[in-house]
Amino acid sequence: MRLGVVLAVLALAAGTVVAAALEASPHVETVLAAGNIATCAGKGDERTAAIVAREPGTVLTLGNAAYPRGTSLDYARCYGRSWGRFRSRTRPAPGSRDYLTQEAGPYRSYFGLDRTYDAFDLGSWRLYALDSENVSSAELAWLRRDLERQPHRCVLAFWDRPRFSSGAHGDQERVRPFWQLLYAAGAEIVLSGHDADYERFTRLTPTGDPDWFNGIREFVVGTGGARLSADVRTDSRTRAVEWWAPGILRLRLGSRGYSWRFLSAGGPVIDFGGEPCHGEPS
Repeated sequence: MRLGVVLAVLALAAGTVVAAALEASPHVETVLAAGNIATCAGKGDERTAAIVAREPGTVLTLGNAAYPRGTSLDYARCYGRSWGRFRSRTRPAPGSRDYLTQEAGPYRSYFGLDRTYDAFDLGSWRLYALDSENVSSAELAWLRRDLERQPHRCVLAFWDRPRFSSGAHGDQERVRPFWQLLYAAGAEIVLSGHDADYERFTRLTPTGDPDWFNGIREFVVGTGGARLSADVRTDSRTRAVEWWAPGILRLRLGSRGYSWRFLSAGGPVIDFGGEPCHGEPS
């Protein structure tokens, strides 16, 4: 049996055990994540908000929370009527539509932010909300310092534009510097939105090569309700994909691992699993 097949079987078995343990444990943190969320022209955001309403946990927005332009009116009337009720437990990341206004001002004002990137602890995990629209030298220097000064076995980062995507916008080279720093620090998970579909990848390096031992697991979750797209062309790196119904990603974060489950507003769960944290590469 080829080494890759053996590793895949072992990873699946370990993931099943980790997922079952975390799903049953009360001593975990829950994250609920999606991007491309609210528009006054449809009700997809209300369908995903109904899922979030019944799930306790920290809400992460993965960019483009308020369509069409991220204005104050878009946030008040469109996002506010659905996901706005979760604002007190939300940690946001800005998206491309937020920058259609001056310096993402309405986005920062709505969520009460001084800047467009941040870091925080959730249980034993370190989480990073990053700005993929304005990847500045200041943001990269801050991220490098924080990763060095706040070492954690388990690290998650989230932003709008995916480094890798089989969707319409494709791979986004501009966020490679994020991946390089996170990969070197042993990060586990990157969450992105932007493309209007759900996709889970195998563990990858910043250049897109599979890395079973030290790679980052990327999830594209652009299914928050504003729109969906079937323009998806997967390759061998893709492990799961969905574009036919809005939904959110639920993560259970434990002290040594995590589990994932995509909660669809249109039917049964199609993607779930878990795995241990690998920590910083040796």
